[in-house]
This record gives sequence, structure tokens and C-alpha cells, in this order.
Amino acid sequence: MEREILDEPIGLIDCILIANRTAESLKALRDQAMEGNPDLEMEDGLLLYQERLIVLDVDNLRMELIREAYCQVSIAHPS
Repeated sequence: MEREILDEPIGLIDCILIANRTAESLKALRDQAMEGNPDLEMEDGLLLYQERLIVLDVDNLRMELIREAYCQVSIAHPS
């Protein structure tokens, strides 16, 4: 069976994960995590600060994440 190639755009979560894994600006923090900094850790190639994923402030990723979280119909206030 031949694999189907999807031409779907990369979603927000994928963009956040790619940025975290590849951003040159996080190199020093990655090095600190590898050296044993207790606040930083590497997990599956992702840099975490105090067990939370670091979301870079590039390409409006933080703003898009906030918008995605707060603009869901299921959490909207009727008014």
C-alpha cells in the first residue's frame, strides 16, 4: 500500500514544537539543561523550564497560542 502525502499546512502546535527544537536562541539553555541545571530539562528533544514547554516569542507563536486557548467557542462567554 502506497503512503499518501498530505499537503496540509503545519498547525500551531507543530510550529511551537519545531521552534522549540530548532531555535538557535535556545542553544545556551539547552547546554545548561544538559549540564544539569535543575530548572531546565530536555525531553524528547524539547526544552522545558520547570517541567513546562518553552514557547518562543517568534512569529507571534505566543499570541497565537493565547488566541487559540481563549477564542474557543466552548469557553466563550455568551453576551
